[in-house]
Amino acid sequence: CLDLNPKVGEAHLEAAAGEDLAESLRLLYVALTRAQFRLYLAWPQLRDSGNSALMYLRRPPSGESERLEFISKGRAAPSIKVIDDESAVFWEEIPEIVREPPFSGRPQLDFDASAALVASARDFKRRLLPEKGLLSFSRLTAERHHEPRAGLRPPDRDRVQDRPRSESSSQEASPPLTGFPGGPETGNAIHAIFEKLDFAKVRQSGWQKEPKLRELVRNSLERYGLLSSSGRDQESKLPEYEEKILVMVGQVLSTPLPGVDGQIRLSQDGLALCREMEFCLPVAGVLDADRLTRVFKSRGLPAFSQTEPDNITAWQLNFPARLPGRGYLNGFIDLVFSHNNRYYLLDWKTNNLGPAYADYQPKALQQSMLDSDYLLQYHLYLIALHRFLLIRLNDYDFETNFGGVYYLYLRGLNGQDAESGVFYDRPSLELVTELTEAVCGKWVP
Repeated sequence: CLDLNPKVGEAHLEAAAGEDLAESLRLLYVALTRAQFRLYLAWPQLRDSGNSALMYLRRPPSGESERLEFISKGRAAPSIKVIDDESAVFWEEIPEIVREPPFSGRPQLDFDASAALVASARDFKRRLLPEKGLLSFSRLTAERHHEPRAGLRPPDRDRVQDRPRSESSSQEASPPLTGFPGGPETGNAIHAIFEKLDFAKVRQSGWQKEPKLRELVRNSLERYGLLSSSGRDQESKLPEYEEKILVMVGQVLSTPLPGVDGQIRLSQDGLALCREMEFCLPVAGVLDADRLTRVFKSRGLPAFSQTEPDNITAWQLNFPARLPGRGYLNGFIDLVFSHNNRYYLLDWKTNNLGPAYADYQPKALQQSMLDSDYLLQYHLYLIALHRFLLIRLNDYDFETNFGGVYYLYLRGLNGQDAESGVFYDRPSLELVTELTEAVCGKWVP
């Protein structure tokens, strides 16, 4: 207990000293009883060795007065007996106690300090391993695409990409994000909203008016600079931006996604979600862009069936010239979810392919996936998820437990079907295995 009385009596000091001694004896007991084969006990003559727990055991007090002398003044008892017992063995007569250092009888190294000494360094002949480094998808594709500013995600190519426009583009309803600002700030803001959003909310009546949801949207827009610091400007843009974001969110979460077991909606019950799943893939050597390109093309790329064959033939990965010889590849998967014991990975994209839903049909999405090297990105994600599930699930089987990959182009989802804004692929185990070996080397889980 804590005694704040300024007039502390002798009894209090003795009680505190007695508790300190008891704790020291406990610690000594723990130290002396943990050795299994041999114990070396060093007891140097120091200033406080006379009132140590070891001295208390060597010269235990014979009565209360000697005990008080020890704990209050550090005076050891005159007795030289070990703790009294029926055998009354003296400490000095115990043969197991070694008073000489165990190494004192060994020959010592002779050294003549007066002799001249010429020292020289040995030649280093070992082969140094390559320096480890940290890679990412954005670093691998930096030479083909613009580097993002510090702290921002790789850009989602928010500028309108040069693609042929559908004839119906000017006749159909415009997607909610038409006219919404572009740039990596938009991608970061929308990612932040989906990272914290309760997907099931869209099934509730009047969900768009919930204060916490609107606060989430406002904070995300402000955080990434989509609302001007000017109060008047902010007041005019906020309602428009909020409405566009909320309509887009409702359509995204209501869109039926194709799957192995039928359609899936992200707002439905029974989905287990893991957002922003981080991974670190071991990289066995310098990544070979040509080898990875050949692996992809050798499998035919069935998810790119509407892409012009010449475009697939011309597609080629290119990595920076100076990459670490080994290390790790780091990344974050926007969303991993499970449904009916199948696992899916999903990535949000804010790429601007045009002002109409027709601009986000499968052919345009497939070409965008190639142009932005997202083909490589989602396979790196898949390698990481596949390795993770192999380790964590005892009965994991790729064909049974993996459901597929979704890349959702948020500017083109219509909320009614997967005909626009939805890219889906379910790569084969053979492709995943071959890519894993090319990136991580041979691996046995």
